[in-house]
Amino acid sequence: RASRALGEIAFQRIPANTPTAPVRAALADHLKNDRDWIVRSQCALALASWGRSTTEDMAQTSGPLVAALVDEDEQVRKDVLQALGRLRDPRTLPALINHLERAINRGEMGEIVTCQKVLGAVSGDPKRRTPAQWRVWWRDHRPGILKALKN
Repeated sequence: RASRALGEIAFQRIPANTPTAPVRAALADHLKNDRDWIVRSQCALALASWGRSTTEDMAQTSGPLVAALVDEDEQVRKDVLQALGRLRDPRTLPALINHLERAINRGEMGEIVTCQKVLGAVSGDPKRRTPAQWRVWWRDHRPGILKALKN
């Protein structure tokens, strides 16, 4: 079932001139609503591939991924983190910081390690920090990062 769903929405031969928005929308819908964790995980990873071409694509892709950070399944959350790391949209940093704090509170070591790596990749600063330290970092760097995204 998972393979069939993914084949239908992401891995079929799609003409080069096909608009990406419908594909992203289908992936986001399955990421949010599919019963099977494996489908949600694969949709998260596929979304990262479909959302990197422009700043607008990143913005439309990062929203569904950020929303999926609270998925009930730990593997889905880890794959969402990896997808956000591939996407490297700095506007997701506040959500990643909040997720790091939730992972620490739950004692999810795998998610803590993955989230720290993703925070480093997205921010461009690999230093490991506490959520409070990351919030200070974001406060100090946010204006320059957002200005660079507009240009």
